[in-house]
Amino acid sequence: MGTNFYFRRIPTADDVEKLNKLIADKAFEAIRDYTTDMTQWIHIGKRSCGWQFMFNHHNEKYFNPRSKQSLMMWLQNPAYEIVDEYGAKLTFDEFWNMVTEWNADPYNSFDDEAYYLHEQKESGINPYMFESDGSIRSEIRIRYGVTPKYHDFILDGIRYSTSTEFC
Repeated sequence: MGTNFYFRRIPTADDVEKLNKLIADKAFEAIRDYTTDMTQWIHIGKRSCGWQFMFNHHNEKYFNPRSKQSLMMWLQNPAYEIVDEYGAKLTFDEFWNMVTEWNADPYNSFDDEAYYLHEQKESGINPYMFESDGSIRSEIRIRYGVTPKYHDFILDGIRYSTSTEFC
């Protein structure tokens, strides 16, 4: 079982004023268009029991995954808030401390390679049968200069999924 974390835009006073006008004008299509950005939850990553926190790199759309500092600056954008999949809000400090403490817990030590090597040792499963496909490895290698063997990779001490579509 795991918990996903998201970034969502905080509506401003101007947003509320504009929406109230659109509602008064019964401009329903305009309301939908205007609120699309506000209602989008941007996936930050996932915390799962036994595993290191897994971040979403978003193909560099929001930050530079090669730099932990870039990720941290993005997560501190005051126009957005961090929420878990149940809607509970976290400050940046609460979120970052959770990630740091989670990853420091020896019971949450798996990344993909550690897990598959553990499985091979314990049950004889060949971990190479779980390798990510070549096109994903090539894309990550070209974009970030690392070649993931499985479904995750590490940049500047941060674990990322090779996919941007995971939960």
